Amino acid sequence: MGEDVKAIGMMKNFKPIYGGRRVLVTGASGFLGGAIVRRLIDCGARVWCIWRDLPNCRGESARWPPVEDYISGDTRDYLTVERAICESLPQIIFHCAAMTQVGQSRLMPRQSYETNIMGTVNLLDNVRKMKPLTPVVVASSDKAYGEPVEEPITELTPFNPCHPYDTSKAAMDMIASSYGKYYEMNIAITRCGNIYGPGDMNWQRLVPSIFRNLIEGQAPIIRSDGKQIRDYNYISDIVNAYLLLGWKMMSKCMAGDGYIISAGEHHSVIAMVEEMRSVMLDISPRYNIQAKSIILGEAQDETERLIVDGSLFRKEFNWRPEVLLRLGLQRTAVWLIDQII
Repeated sequence: MGEDVKAIGMMKNFKPIYGGRRVLVTGASGFLGGAIVRRLIDCGARVWCIWRDLPNCRGESARWPPVEDYISGDTRDYLTVERAICESLPQIIFHCAAMTQVGQSRLMPRQSYETNIMGTVNLLDNVRKMKPLTPVVVASSDKAYGEPVEEPITELTPFNPCHPYDTSKAAMDMIASSYGKYYEMNIAITRCGNIYGPGDMNWQRLVPSIFRNLIEGQAPIIRSDGKQIRDYNYISDIVNAYLLLGWKMMSKCMAGDGYIISAGEHHSVIAMVEEMRSVMLDISPRYNIQAKSIILGEAQDETERLIVDGSLFRKEFNWRPEVLLRLGLQRTAVWLIDQII
């Protein structure tokens, strides 16, 4: 079987790769981190998680994935990270811990820098002491590019951040690259656009918040002016990409390489809202909400256009998105209806 065909097959079934493997996931309580954990569990991996704000009541644990252990703590604390690594002795790490909300980052820049930058430093500096060096996939963002100096954005496009969130992502990205190149560590950096799908009930994000408005019979509320263009990626496709990247790192040292991962689905906020209206109407006539969208115009300091080119990752890893926008939104809407009603 050729390497490309094998890669496609692994996107369907990672069990031969991750079955029994020791994996540490930071940011496991988040949307992406949680989805990676659940997929790894399905593959038979032995998973440890760093989980901030872990509830004291273990009776709630029935809704958590059955991992080896949850390490309660914050990646901003060096000793928490050290303990997690010593307890798990991971064979691969997925670093997803971050402050993910642009608005929160604007209000709390110091916390954003501490979490996104020092959390990454704490992890990589602990990994640097391991023998052999453990592969680490670091979740950066397309926001690291800030106000793009060219379009479309590629891996060679210079970073140009100003907003605290963008700057924190650019800094953690560069730090991860530095550790990889200078210390010859096996580190790969991912730069994805917006990720959506079942499992996300963060009402500060566009897709779940607009669907909640429509499910509850309300006019969609758009936080920005609606003109911003972003990349939209379905959660299972991104998880496939992460696990595929991790698999490649088991046999090849990436040394701080960064990759844009994109389904190629970029749309304005207004276009996304109209697509979500259409999806809801297909599900049931009861969701025929005629009220015009309420445009708050509160996110005027965010980048207007982020159009990325993910062709390098597609070519090198033979990755393809399996769930395009319409189907992804349908699955997301059905899941949210079940959670809300």
